[in-house]
Amino acid sequence: MIKENKREGIEMQTKLSPLELRVNSNDYYVHPGLAEDFEDLKTVILNIDDFGNEMGARNYLFSGPPGTGKTLGAMVLASELEVPFYDITAFVKSGQTEVVFQELRKCLLRDKKLIAFIDEIDGMSSRGEIVDPMQYQAFTQFLSQLDGVDDNNGIFLLMTSNRPNGLDEALRSRIAEEIEFMPPDKDGRYKILQIHVDNKEHNFKVNDKDLEELAKVTFGYVGRDLKQVLNRAFTKAKRDNRTDVEYKDLEYGLKKTKPSAIRDMPFVEPAIKFEGLAGYEIHKALLKSIVERSNGSVILSYGPKGCGKTAFAEALAGEYGYNFILLKGSELESKWVGDSKDRVEKVLKRAKQLSPCILCFDEISSFVERQGVLSHKDSQTGYLQSVLNRPPEGVYIIGTDNNPNFLKGPFVDRFVHKIYFPMPSELEQKALWELYAPDAVSDELVEANPNLSCRDIFHACKQARDFGQELRTDVLAKLVKGISNDVSDYENIVRHIGDSVENYRRIRGLLEE
Repeated sequence: MIKENKREGIEMQTKLSPLELRVNSNDYYVHPGLAEDFEDLKTVILNIDDFGNEMGARNYLFSGPPGTGKTLGAMVLASELEVPFYDITAFVKSGQTEVVFQELRKCLLRDKKLIAFIDEIDGMSSRGEIVDPMQYQAFTQFLSQLDGVDDNNGIFLLMTSNRPNGLDEALRSRIAEEIEFMPPDKDGRYKILQIHVDNKEHNFKVNDKDLEELAKVTFGYVGRDLKQVLNRAFTKAKRDNRTDVEYKDLEYGLKKTKPSAIRDMPFVEPAIKFEGLAGYEIHKALLKSIVERSNGSVILSYGPKGCGKTAFAEALAGEYGYNFILLKGSELESKWVGDSKDRVEKVLKRAKQLSPCILCFDEISSFVERQGVLSHKDSQTGYLQSVLNRPPEGVYIIGTDNNPNFLKGPFVDRFVHKIYFPMPSELEQKALWELYAPDAVSDELVEANPNLSCRDIFHACKQARDFGQELRTDVLAKLVKGISNDVSDYENIVRHIGDSVENYRRIRGLLEE
């Protein structure tokens, strides 16, 4: 189809035809967090006549980091629904919006319904940043077409964006549904790798066990990254005149490919479970009870440094297979007022999408305004305080801190549970020595210094290895000699803050009577 229109002496020409799609659901991995959104979208497109002119979403935004499958997802949807797919990106960005929408409406006479696709709508996202009057006119024209100057019923507009928060509010208000695409988890990465390996168009073979191992170590890699890892691995194998890809080839591809998502998201895949942590059994029981009897909660873990507060947050996620987001104050610090708040807001939104999720603010006092101190963190403090009042469903927010007395009282009060992590008992220190130095005599090491934190014991073992020494009792005893930890103030802190562990112990004892 060709449409010609003369405007201000400029001839505009549009050639519009549907793409021939060669993809289907077997070529695409749908993240579990997207499954319902995809089903809703397909239901609307297939049954739009039942919704009438007013109901049923027509304009959709697919957002998320690059390489997470936004464009391919749109194509797979069109292929599954057997609906014509028109890529109108170039026409819209060149100012031919009115012309192309006229052509799309003509297509409806034959197709009844169709998908119009615009890739990276960010390019025309903000009127405030437009200098060229023609660009401004093109953007205004695009907005008017979204309003449906003529009947758009049957046209389903799918747009993609890597930066949805940068979109013009007038544009964003015309988007009926926003669907955010996320990096795949371990199972998702394995399925994506399988899709590419099983592709019959290439001659390379990869052991399935090797794919499983690769999926475990590719945290933060999106679909595009995983494809590139395989490409580099295939290349390495072919250089050696092989089509059987070995794990060393996959490691080569991994080394040559950087993960896209890790630059944008502070996700950590839990490497431990409770069984990997010695001692603190009552703490483990309490945390399990909280997770198993709620759909989201807020917890303040406090106590002397090095007593496992952050490790327990990670182990809790590992225990239940939940997503784990670890935030450190230094990662979000910025000299620009409000910037850190926006980033925290983005992470909280992502945590909700990835629920069930453990979101840990490590050393939470670095995120908020301290007691008696005025700073640029005022807006961030207020925002976090409001979130603690009503945490997102399926999200367990854990704040860790060595001394919560630095936190403002109203902020601390928002935490439902305040869990005190004391220095490990002598029995727990013995268990820690047995965990990290099984060949040493734990009783003698505890006798050498009975006032060590979990971190002290771990660091002593690490130092011994770094010094080229075996983890012998005499070596370790010398390394921990003289280490001291002053915890005398914590009796008053616990009395002031409270301790859910003691409350849990009392209640559990009452029930067992």
